[in-house]
Amino acid sequence: MGVFLWLAQFYLPPSVKRKRLNQLFTLTADAFGSDVPSIEGASLDEFLDRYARFTCEKAEKLIERPEEREKVKERLYQNAFALGSELRRVYRIRTMRDALQMGRIIYKVLKIDFRGNGECGITMKRCFFSNYYSADVCALISAIDEGMMSGLTSGLRLRFIKRITDGDECCEAFFSIEEGAS
Repeated sequence: MGVFLWLAQFYLPPSVKRKRLNQLFTLTADAFGSDVPSIEGASLDEFLDRYARFTCEKAEKLIERPEEREKVKERLYQNAFALGSELRRVYRIRTMRDALQMGRIIYKVLKIDFRGNGECGITMKRCFFSNYYSADVCALISAIDEGMMSGLTSGLRLRFIKRITDGDECCEAFFSIEEGAS
């Protein structure tokens, strides 16, 4: 485990949180072909509320347009993969354990209870966004989770098998190696 990752599990400066959240908002807005709404001066709670409302609104507009929805989903994945890869480099993530630790740090900021369940998967018992998203919106926006974790793990694919928004008690996802993974 790199020094930055080790330190981040104990303390992440507010300026780093804000920078990474701005990156997340920017990559998401880019995938939707939209500008980032004003978030200047927003507290973390306000920021997450604006992000949830923004992503929900944008995703709902795509639900009935499958071809465009799939293009946006791929852009969400690719943009998040790039951010995950950057975090992998900056925090010197070398192992699956490191990637899961970084995931826990990221998702804690997003008010998601993220836990690795061994070497092959994750469980999310609580999710801030489940209060905003329908099952269809969640299925689209989770491309960000898939891309981020793929970037952190250097190409493993994350596949959700349970989602809170589908009525399950938690979200569960597993990593797999797929031919042609990014």
